[in-house]
Amino acid sequence: MGSQEAFLLLLVQGLIEVSVPASSGKPTVLRSFTSGQIVGESALLERGSWPAEYRVTEPLLALKLTRDGLEKSLVGNSDPRAFLEALREQHNDRDVAASLRRLRTGV
Repeated sequence: MGSQEAFLLLLVQGLIEVSVPASSGKPTVLRSFTSGQIVGESALLERGSWPAEYRVTEPLLALKLTRDGLEKSLVGNSDPRAFLEALREQHNDRDVAASLRRLRTGV
């Protein structure tokens, strides 16, 4: 939780659960991600941190995009803004952060 690793994952197959520690000792699962979803966009694109713990719960096949890979993919791209928006459009990291805030504030 709070990792600053700058990469995102496009999940091809498998399942990732997102959780936070709970006072009971058993983690509270905020949500799950599966095929076709992107996680880590805020860590890569906004230099943010990963808001919770992401754990692979089923065998995972994913494409990993690092900062270096992102820079290479933008060179010569005719519409780099559209490419970046496509990476952000699911807003999964924002949803996880919002769920975490609701959990912590009880709202």
